[in-house]
Order: sequence, then structure tokens, then C-alpha cells
Amino acid sequence: MPDICETKFKEWLDEKALPHIFFEQSPETFASFFRGEKLKRPDFLIALKQIGLIAVDVKDKKLSPTYST
Repeated sequence: MPDICETKFKEWLDEKALPHIFFEQSPETFASFFRGEKLKRPDFLIALKQIGLIAVDVKDKKLSPTYST
């Protein structure tokens, strides 16, 4: 189940009509061989016409006051 940040990011990608793939991150989606390992996967693969595929890992972080709008 995606967290709120991943959901909001997905909504933004959909709003911008950017083609993407979401990777469900729950432990059940890992092969048993990899369970217990500290593997990292991106949350999304995004296809950008001018670049190709980029991997994105969405994080929930507080914005520094320096960058607040």
C-alpha cells in the first residue's frame, strides 16, 4: 500500500500525464531469496521522452525554511 507521499506523487504524475510504473514495496513483493536483505528499490520508473527512464524513490521530508514558498 503506497504511503501518502507516494500517492500524492502518483497523482502529480497522472496530472502531468507522465507515463510511469509504481513498484509496490511491501515485503511480500520480494522473492523469498531476498527477504531479510537490505535491498532498495525505486518507488517509480518514469518515462521521459527526452531522457528515457528515470528511477525515483519518494521520501517524506520536512522542507527547510530556506526553501519554503
